[in-house]
Amino acid sequence: MEWSNTMNISLTAEQEKWIQDKVTSGEYPSEATVIDEALRLLQKRDRRKNTQRVCMFPPQFSGK
Repeated sequence: MEWSNTMNISLTAEQEKWIQDKVTSGEYPSEATVIDEALRLLQKRDRRKNTQRVCMFPPQFSGK
């Protein structure tokens, strides 16, 4: 995986601790990989929700 962009974000103390715990436990090699996995799962969830929406409301019935 190639990292090319930098973005500064603010985290709550709880979020920061959770990320650090994931790295400290050895589950992830770095904070960046924790965030990458979280974003990957969020994207997967969004795609699933969009797919369900299309199945429930096919284009021919959605007025589009």
